[in-house]
Amino acid sequence: MNTKSIFIFLVIMFLFACIQRYEVYGVCRHDATYALTVAGEKYPVRMTYGLWGTRGHNKAQAFKDGQWRWLCVDYPNVYFCSGDNGYVENSYYNPRVWLSKYASCLKS
Repeated sequence: MNTKSIFIFLVIMFLFACIQRYEVYGVCRHDATYALTVAGEKYPVRMTYGLWGTRGHNKAQAFKDGQWRWLCVDYPNVYFCSGDNGYVENSYYNPRVWLSKYASCLKS
């Protein structure tokens, strides 16, 4: 390989390393748990579980102005948002139950 080829290779590797990739499955429970704990200091909160397309998905909600509202994360900020299009929740967990379940998953 000559110097020009090595330089091009390194530039391409650098560009791909800078692209953030977020998978729906696996990351959502971490973001939702973070949102649950941050917003839980000010509002009643709950964790939802359901399907987003064909995959399992978690999303946190906070009770504000008489309704449950979706929480989104843009680290370190947690804010109210419209939720995820196509997400259908089918179960709810209070924070203690969710954090207990989440902690047991981390141990195994």
